[in-house]
Amino acid sequence: MLRQTLKSDERLKSEKTIGLLFKSGYSVMAYPLLFIFMPLVEPETHHKVMVSVSKKKFKRAVKRNLIKRRLREVYRLNKQCISGLSCKHHWAIGVIYIGKEILAYRRIESAYRIGAQKMTRITIEKGDHGSAKNTKA
Repeated sequence: MLRQTLKSDERLKSEKTIGLLFKSGYSVMAYPLLFIFMPLVEPETHHKVMVSVSKKKFKRAVKRNLIKRRLREVYRLNKQCISGLSCKHHWAIGVIYIGKEILAYRRIESAYRIGAQKMTRITIEKGDHGSAKNTKA
């Protein structure tokens, strides 16, 4: 069983990797979440994740921070959903909240699980876990 933690080494912080992620990653939508993901080039021991909430849609930092806390908690408790992505590679994953209002934790969690299933399906269908292309599912 995976440990239900979200340590510093599991967070995506590299500006270079984040830029590549947005430039050439796969994308999957599960409202209110948008997932962007790609295989990590450097050898890593964990998947790396980042969460983001639009400042344009949520002006108050308190609201943005609430949503980011919920996204991190959903990821932390549901890591096993993305463990099926690939054994060969670890993945850089961006989770972006695109909703216009703050939704309940359970709604965000169900969207996360749906998105994780779509990500797993895409990686299985593509078969080549080494190159990332922009894809909508």
